[in-house]
Amino acid sequence: MNGDLLTWEQFEQAAPEIAKNGRELIERFQFILVGTLTKDGSPRVTPVEAYIIDGHLLVNMIPRSLKALDLLRDPRIYVHAPVTSKEGSPEFKLAGRAEVLENQELRTKLDDLFWEMIKWRPLRDSHYFELLGARARPGSRTATRNSGRSAGVSARPRSTWKSPIFDAVRLSA
Repeated sequence: MNGDLLTWEQFEQAAPEIAKNGRELIERFQFILVGTLTKDGSPRVTPVEAYIIDGHLLVNMIPRSLKALDLLRDPRIYVHAPVTSKEGSPEFKLAGRAEVLENQELRTKLDDLFWEMIKWRPLRDSHYFELLGARARPGSRTATRNSGRSAGVSARPRSTWKSPIFDAVRLSA
């Protein structure tokens, strides 16, 4: 695992308030919006079911889905939790990487959760990923609109960022 990236558990330790807000939104909606890059570099945004299991933010994608193929080619990812109203609705944003989940125990726990919730199991050739954070940003629609930006956190120093998506402060993992 890349030293600049944080598991969900590490993220909760480094930025507990932001992680608490993110966890509440992920658990409430059970999906996130995922931004990936297509072959030609264009952005693709799609909804994906997401669950936090044993300190890991996990997703499963249909075999050969375009978003899964995007991540297999370029693991950079941008996550946004759903926003439900214009004023005062909390937001959660996370930039990082999607690593192929090799841990069979976590894969089985995710499969079991799907079975428990909707009586469905992923196909054998489904794509399992763990989403690891490099930068995260809390906020609310009101805070973002009024100030133009909100504080965030990062797993690496500001000077190494390659994306102007948002400014944040460094995480101390």
